[in-house]
Amino acid sequence: MGQLTAKRVTEYNHTGWRSIGGKWCYLYHGGAVGAEGITVDMGDALKAYRLDGSGTRGFDQIPWNTAARQSLMLQQVMKEEIGIALLGTTYLAPLREFMTQTDVAPAFALFLYGQTQSRKSTAAALALSHYGNFHAKNLPGSFNDTANKIRLPAFLLKDMLFVVDDYHPVASQQEKRQMAATAQALSRAFGDGADRGRLNADGTIKASKPPRCVAIITGEDLPSIGASGLARFFILDIDKEDIPVTKELTALQEAARQGMLQRAMRGYIKWLAKQTDTLPERLHELYIRFRQDAQGNDGTLQGRAPETVACILIGYSMMLNYMRDVGALTDEEAQKMLLHARQVLTESSRKQSKDMESEKPTRIFLDSLTELLASKTVVLKDLTSRMDFKPSPGVDMIGYMDADYYYLLPNVAFGAVSRLCREQGVEFPVSLKALYKHLRTDNVLRTAPESDTPTRNRWIDGKAVRLLWIPRKAMDGPKVSQEQTRMVEVNDADNPWKE
Repeated sequence: MGQLTAKRVTEYNHTGWRSIGGKWCYLYHGGAVGAEGITVDMGDALKAYRLDGSGTRGFDQIPWNTAARQSLMLQQVMKEEIGIALLGTTYLAPLREFMTQTDVAPAFALFLYGQTQSRKSTAAALALSHYGNFHAKNLPGSFNDTANKIRLPAFLLKDMLFVVDDYHPVASQQEKRQMAATAQALSRAFGDGADRGRLNADGTIKASKPPRCVAIITGEDLPSIGASGLARFFILDIDKEDIPVTKELTALQEAARQGMLQRAMRGYIKWLAKQTDTLPERLHELYIRFRQDAQGNDGTLQGRAPETVACILIGYSMMLNYMRDVGALTDEEAQKMLLHARQVLTESSRKQSKDMESEKPTRIFLDSLTELLASKTVVLKDLTSRMDFKPSPGVDMIGYMDADYYYLLPNVAFGAVSRLCREQGVEFPVSLKALYKHLRTDNVLRTAPESDTPTRNRWIDGKAVRLLWIPRKAMDGPKVSQEQTRMVEVNDADNPWKE
């Protein structure tokens, strides 16, 4: 008899695509799609990430098109803008490796924002069930974890979906700041694809472990991380009626428990594996086209929004192509669904951009000043008044005003706004110097002609004072003349800077 040869087994501790012997295969906890002799051990914390049905009876006999149709039900059991974004994000994750090869890797996290019992965690769990055995109570990440604890699975779960659950209001200011700091760290990590630099004990640089997954975050509140931080999220505002408890939702949860959604993802990955040579360039072309569509000729979306919409559409488009190829959709149905998804995602992103206006540093600064003035916590000296001016005890004078402008003492006004923010348990998002830049960019600051200095002289009480010139309409809003408080213009002939 011939001598038995031991079978070689290669072990890994991460998921996702890996080229082995010149052939791409997709790793999951326990094994791989497209390769033999591979084991993957993710540890107990991530062992639910599987694509083999975990021994579910009849898993290998489930037809690909049957599983695909079950996956599509995610769009039917909830408000369509939620379902479309979830499906696009879910099917985007296995494309990340190939998008990275042409420098267009996804740079966002999907944020499901809604009150308690709005079933946002249920929706996230259904999406994650494409990658293993999950439900709303065993999601892999939580805001009870530290940012560092979340970073490691975000690195190990390469080309998979990762959920960080339950950003929630807390009474303690310290806990609130800590949770916001975690959200800020995740925003930067998923939005920039970067990891914090660290040193080993001997002073050498530690190997970087940036996120290699696509993430979904759920929360009852939006973190106070400023407009820049929130721009790295694709935010969906979920009401309690948006994900109703129906027999269809219950049936989809049961199908997920039986491994039906895993089967859909396994079929999708096998389908992708046949195209690995052409995927990088093909996905890059889709990215460019979808990004241009999202930008529109009228600048429909700006900033990071077009890139985010493009990435979600890539996932959704590739999903539709797969489902068409396995017979779950006709070509006509797939084309109509893609066009509709583009409209829905663009509108969702436009709504987010509008909602985020209040998170811009300029808007926070001006709105805070308006509140401080309305509450008489601070005052402005009215240059059009002939009456003696004397602030009440404990009330700061932060500048001056006339019929056209508010003239602010920079450090005093900024200090008053910063104190108000701290009293509310948050920090003003930028420094005074950075605020100057935002005021300029938003066309609020009126500087001297051909001057780069943010302050401008105003002749007051016989001397020049350097102030921030803010048009009154920027704070008061456009009002008809009869609604404006009538002010008499001061005859200030001695003012050399008078316009």
